[in-house]
Amino acid sequence: IARVVGLFGILLLALPAGRWTRIHSWCSTVLAAIAVASLAWTGHGAAGEGALGTVQLVGDIIHLLAASAWVGALVAFLMLMSAAREPEALAVAHAALTGFSRAGTIIVGLLIGTGLLNLYILVGLDRLLALGASDYGRLLLAKLALFGLMLVLAAGHRWRLAPALGNDPGPA
Repeated sequence: IARVVGLFGILLLALPAGRWTRIHSWCSTVLAAIAVASLAWTGHGAAGEGALGTVQLVGDIIHLLAASAWVGALVAFLMLMSAAREPEALAVAHAALTGFSRAGTIIVGLLIGTGLLNLYILVGLDRLLALGASDYGRLLLAKLALFGLMLVLAAGHRWRLAPALGNDPGPA
């Protein structure tokens, strides 16, 4: 906890008082990524030993970074859409939304891959059919249901809402 609080404290101190530059963006992104990645040492990612433990830890770090990138993108898009009142701002929002599709696909792929890795390491193939018998398994199934819902919403966004935003002429 002290490590995360310290890194976020440094991140807040690094925020510029005046003009935000590209170097500020890179520094804040790196500090935030280190803070998020350090969370892997507080959970089941740090419980393993040997080579498999290292794979589990790296998988958890990638999973946490991908999840935080997804949440960060959602927050950024919400902020962008709430400010998009003029046709030019809507065009910028549309470009950002459609431009995120490749990164979003990579993020979802990383979440699925590292999630499957965790499933293999933590549950095992032999206990896969008995997931609903434990509290952990039921929580995992609920998380997977939410992830599935997120994928359905993302698909609807990608193939219906984003193209519709691009065709919107704006306020008359």
